[in-house]
Amino acid sequence: MGTKDVSAREFIADNRRFADVINFYLYAGRRVIVPWDLAEQDTAEALTIFGIRDKDVGIQKWRDVLKRVIIKTAKGCIYAIVGIENQTQVHYAMTVKTMLYDAINYGNQVNEAAKLHREQGDFSDGAEFLSEIKAGDKLTPVVTVTLYWGDDAWDAPRSLHEMLNTQDRVILRHVPNYRLKLIAPIEIEDFSLFETSVGEVLEMIKAAKDNEAMNRLLRTNKAYEGLENEAVRVISLFTGITVEVNEKEGKTNMCKAWEEQELKGIEKGRKEGIEKGRIESIARVLQTGTEEDAVRFLEATQEELEKARELMKG
Repeated sequence: MGTKDVSAREFIADNRRFADVINFYLYAGRRVIVPWDLAEQDTAEALTIFGIRDKDVGIQKWRDVLKRVIIKTAKGCIYAIVGIENQTQVHYAMTVKTMLYDAINYGNQVNEAAKLHREQGDFSDGAEFLSEIKAGDKLTPVVTVTLYWGDDAWDAPRSLHEMLNTQDRVILRHVPNYRLKLIAPIEIEDFSLFETSVGEVLEMIKAAKDNEAMNRLLRTNKAYEGLENEAVRVISLFTGITVEVNEKEGKTNMCKAWEEQELKGIEKGRKEGIEKGRIESIARVLQTGTEEDAVRFLEATQEELEKARELMKG
């Protein structure tokens, strides 16, 4: 697993941020899921499928972040399993990948129920015995959200139907259309729907390639004047912005860091412009004179003479 993948997973595993992401996707930012109603779930999904050629077939997958959640509503409590899959690059099979994750989890739930009933010996009839679960057993819903950390468009399929080799309506009507649940920075219009620094991170990723948008963002959003260091490190990793983290205070002024980087860029450009002009002047001397003339009149170095000759060749 790469540095970006590890960083994204650790950042989102925090219950506050995890709840924030899920609230954004499921409830348009309303604070329905709260951090203290989340519990860690084993991210290793292993499933044994019975009855295939009289042998057990095993499947094992590792989730990024998976949690059990209690969702409190006016009608009561909903128990669910929610996962976030972090993608640092576009994945063209992500729809099938998340569909498989969810299916494995449901399969696990069936196997756990079967194990419990076998231990208790409480099957009511032959059908329940063969099914290994009881007629009234219910599964816990599984929701998997994909969080894309790129600053470009997600151009991969977002549904199973898009991936099929036919668009025949009769066939498609009988194939369940699993849909990818995706969050991509470039598609987010209102970052204020986030309550944690996840919003600032994703908004900065969106603006990463647009200096004008970045300047406007840092001028108008005061949150960047004292952003938690965990978020700053993630921003630096995914945008390439060089930031000196303020370890003492635990927060860093991103606005100041951006201004310093801009000034460094301007100074670098100025120096490169001066150097380019000097090489061009040396090349003009070489066109009408000798290297000795360039050294005598312009104090040209050997390296500059070589660059000037390369320029003349081009």
